[in-house]
Amino acid sequence: MRTSVLLTIGLGSALSIAPYLAQANDKTGDNRVQAEEVKKFRDFLDEDWKRAMVDQPGAATWLGFPGQNRRWKDNSPQGIELRKKHLRDSIAMLKTIRREELPEVEKLNYDLYARFLADREEGMQYGDDAGGGSLVMALSQMGGIQQNAAVILALMPHETVADYEDMLARLEALPAAVEQTLALLQDGLKRGYTPPKITLRDVPKQLVDLIPAEPMASALLQPFTAFPAGFPETERARLIDRAKSLYTGTVAPAFQKLHAYLAATYIPACRESIAASALPNGAANYAFRVRFETTTSLTPQQIHQIGLAEVKRIHSDERVQGQLSRVHGIPAD
Repeated sequence: MRTSVLLTIGLGSALSIAPYLAQANDKTGDNRVQAEEVKKFRDFLDEDWKRAMVDQPGAATWLGFPGQNRRWKDNSPQGIELRKKHLRDSIAMLKTIRREELPEVEKLNYDLYARFLADREEGMQYGDDAGGGSLVMALSQMGGIQQNAAVILALMPHETVADYEDMLARLEALPAAVEQTLALLQDGLKRGYTPPKITLRDVPKQLVDLIPAEPMASALLQPFTAFPAGFPETERARLIDRAKSLYTGTVAPAFQKLHAYLAATYIPACRESIAASALPNGAANYAFRVRFETTTSLTPQQIHQIGLAEVKRIHSDERVQGQLSRVHGIPAD
């Protein structure tokens, strides 16, 4: 089963392939061609990683990658197209590396990364971003800008004045990111992509809780409530005033607008069905998700049959029946 190493930071996690790469074998021997190809492959992975960090600033903050703490992921049409180009470039570049010249451990890494990129490419036909995560269903009760914004701000370094200036820059950029989320939701709805209505029941309250009338009570400004010891008092006061001004002037109104759209328009129009088959091209979409999450080629029906067979096996196991009888008072069949 696929195990994600990142929380879903709207990011879903286009970056989770990196920890799965096998450890490199430093012994390339005297094979100059092999050594050159290994270097080319490793250089490609390094550059692709750096580019992914630029494409996904929230993930960069989460992973401690420097230089991206003033930005949010760009979900404008231009930003989306740029990530598509990056994915196409990555696929093309990987194909220039001669897999047959790599040692076995690097062949495994090559195959893992090739599959990762292929999954990203296939997911795009079902509304996924080239960098991972859904563009057509941009938030849910489990994640989205209404949850991830405060999480990312809290994860940022907050030791120096420069750190807090980064936070202010990100706060100032937040309304544009909220507006991009709104546009994605509108586009998804128009195309017939929505989460099941029942799953969004509590999302409006998440937004209400995020933007209380008192700025300093908002999770978005939590880092401004606890400065490190010895922080200059004049700077502390200035930074808090600026954070409160941004919150009141632009940040809270942006989330209020999102709340109004969700409550009045989006959620009432969401699908009643919980089945993925209710989505456009739903059966194929679901089959792709099953392959992606299980890393098998089994169909949803085959996996369902495995589950049914396992339940039947458990029910026929006398030891299990005895334990149920003893612990829960359930009579054996």
